[in-house]
Amino acid sequence: MTTKKMIRGALLLSMFVAMTWQLGCRRNAQPDPVPVQQPAPDNTVSDAPAPKTYSIMLYRSKFNPNSLSVVAGSQVIFKNKDPEQHNVSIKELNVDKMLKANQSFTYTFNKPGTYTVNNRVSNNTMKATITVR
Repeated sequence: MTTKKMIRGALLLSMFVAMTWQLGCRRNAQPDPVPVQQPAPDNTVSDAPAPKTYSIMLYRSKFNPNSLSVVAGSQVIFKNKDPEQHNVSIKELNVDKMLKANQSFTYTFNKPGTYTVNNRVSNNTMKATITVR
């Protein structure tokens, strides 16, 4: 056998041993972890109360009720039950709506906060407070 053939054989044998050893080590190795996809959060169930529709009557020169606590997204219907004209003014929200007798106005409160409702036309004693959570 020539020296070249011996070197070639030794190289082939070394490569075979190295590959066999890598395969053997690979078999005993722990498998690569498979990423587990987490389920998307279920947004359909919530402990938060759902928005509702509320009414405030403008009657006998008063807001009734004069205090209301609502969830963000709730609507409040202001109904004028007096024979004279009234106004719904919420300065913080740039709301200013005139209501003739038996007219109504609906506003959706989307932003949490405490809002003062006035009747800027009739008198300064006609006030209500709406708290949005």
